[in-house]
Amino acid sequence: LDLPSAHENAEQVIRALCPNGLLVLFKPSISQVADFQAWALRTHQPLRLEKVLELPIATTTDGVHDAAGGRQWDVKTVVPKEHQGDESKRVQIMRPKVGDRIAGGGFVAVFRRWPVSDTPVHQDAETETQESE
Repeated sequence: LDLPSAHENAEQVIRALCPNGLLVLFKPSISQVADFQAWALRTHQPLRLEKVLELPIATTTDGVHDAAGGRQWDVKTVVPKEHQGDESKRVQIMRPKVGDRIAGGGFVAVFRRWPVSDTPVHQDAETETQESE
């Protein structure tokens, strides 16, 4: 989905995906990826965030923009240990997995559709570990 308000159209797309299907989201800023993830959690979408990549842009001497590579980002929503058990205290963490921040051309988030169940899908192993303790 490459839309300004992807969440407004995402439910139909998510319903159409087969279990284990991928939803790829393009956003110009990392905070927009986090907003989509927060919407998915809030509305109990059967999605799990697989990875977030930054798409850097390199400008050549003739002014042509050339996309080169991609850097993985860590984007997750967790309940801090001091607020364990209070789901209203969730916070978002967004940071590059490795290296220094560079000017980028946008972000691609890959979500996986999970089978619908009565229990919400956990977004990361850290949250699962905290909840099992």
